Amino acid sequence: WSSRDGATWLLAWSNEPADPRLLAPLRRDGEVALGVPGYLGDPGQADRLLRSDDPGAAADELPGVFGVFRADQRGFDAITTAVRIHPVYYATAGDVTIAGNRALLVHVAARAVERLPGDRADVRYDVPALQAFVRSGYFVSDDTPFAGVRALPPHSTLRARAGALEITTRALPTAATAPDGGSRRALLGDLVDSLAETVSPLRAFT
Repeated sequence: WSSRDGATWLLAWSNEPADPRLLAPLRRDGEVALGVPGYLGDPGQADRLLRSDDPGAAADELPGVFGVFRADQRGFDAITTAVRIHPVYYATAGDVTIAGNRALLVHVAARAVERLPGDRADVRYDVPALQAFVRSGYFVSDDTPFAGVRALPPHSTLRARAGALEITTRALPTAATAPDGGSRRALLGDLVDSLAETVSPLRAFT
């Protein structure tokens, strides 16, 4: 999908077989396009992400394990949930903002934008970030192995408009006072139901 002026592109692909239980790699609704890596509790709920005025708030209300990439004629939004199991990686190259769910692909795309005619878009590694990974066995920050590429923080929205990049981290819900007795049992029941709803799509694939 691309905007009419060619300034915004959304690319999606999958090696999964066509299956109504799975999200389509790319959904369109008029002027808006949506890509959702991962899965939703109900694939039909992707329409809420596609049409919502605030896709970040909509994502917070949906069960599943997913990231969100939504583009329109003005630019694009990339969204992580609180758990960030499906991360978003981003980089800038001049006035171009690139986001994706694979850090290497984001890096290679950024290098391709930056390179001069005749140059190769070689991979450049972030050595300080790599040494932290080697010492700890995992990244202790939002760094990646690739120069210029970072992971979007959990529960955040990256918004790219007309060459400008804005990142907003949405506030997590505030914990209420622990209830007692029957209220506690009801609250636990809601939690169990929500967890079951989140993983229910997996039953179809067992």
